[in-house]
Amino acid sequence: MRAAVIEEPYELVVKEVERPKCGDDEILIRVYRAAVCNLSDWEVYTGTSSIIEYIGGYPHILGHEQSGQVVEVGKNVTGFAEGDRVTAYWRATGAFGEYNTLNPGKLAVIKLDDRVSYDEGAIMEMAGGGAMRNVYGSTMRPTDTVAIIGVGPAGLLAGMVTKLFGAKHWIALDLIDFRLQKALELGASAAFNVMEMDHEEITQTIDGQLGGVDVVFEAMGVDRTPDQSGLDLAIRIVKLGGDVRLFTFAPMRHPLSIGDALMKGVNFVGRKVSIERTRDLLDLAHRWVAEGRYPIEKLITHHFPLEDAEQALKIAHEHPEEALKVIIDVC
Repeated sequence: MRAAVIEEPYELVVKEVERPKCGDDEILIRVYRAAVCNLSDWEVYTGTSSIIEYIGGYPHILGHEQSGQVVEVGKNVTGFAEGDRVTAYWRATGAFGEYNTLNPGKLAVIKLDDRVSYDEGAIMEMAGGGAMRNVYGSTMRPTDTVAIIGVGPAGLLAGMVTKLFGAKHWIALDLIDFRLQKALELGASAAFNVMEMDHEEITQTIDGQLGGVDVVFEAMGVDRTPDQSGLDLAIRIVKLGGDVRLFTFAPMRHPLSIGDALMKGVNFVGRKVSIERTRDLLDLAHRWVAEGRYPIEKLITHHFPLEDAEQALKIAHEHPEEALKVIIDVC
């Protein structure tokens, strides 16, 4: 089969490799679509990822966001049959290859409704497993006003989900006008470019127009503000005793004014959702997509054939002014 193989950092080769064998506890799928993960796929490509050892080092087939069709079912697997269209959370490798194996006992694997395309299925891992876990694991309550700092794909999806979960308003903050405009198209009540307004001005505008922020979702990945003040902004805009939900996990340190957080009584909330709950959340997100309530396909900006996987990676990472979710047409 053809696959995009990371031989070593910065060396990605599309070549013939052995087709994976279906284990007794696995299903083998033919991958139709894969999506570039804007953060982790790039870090694996550049050799800076914290999961290199976990995924077996180099070489390996890149990619973990995928959708496809079941072509073989292991003897211990129930609930799946040849011909089922599926997606999953979270198979660390193998998405950029024509075939891949999934273990339904260890992963959140769901069947795709006929109304859900393979394109949508490829980004369901982030839309369901990522954004849904982010919001469900927070302290957000219906009628809360929330702010999303960093509206790349993860932040945009999180904003959409907060609205589906009953948020009164969701507010987008970023450095890139293209992404802020997309946030408004996807239902944000307001959007602010943090390069054009200082923290005080943003805070006063939010308080005056929307009554303040109950929960802030940090979805920056990498803090690209010139003074790395993203978390300080989160502390500044959230209400007294409010919560900051830490979503992304970039390898570098994120500076913050701890004294301001202490004086304001800010709570920092991390991840706390199990794989069992993830299965339920992924299925819920999938149903919302099938019903047309969660238009995740609006985040797809580019398609590339498998042979151009490296170009797809570079577009996703190097051109945030035009790229959101980049899809690889594997088969």
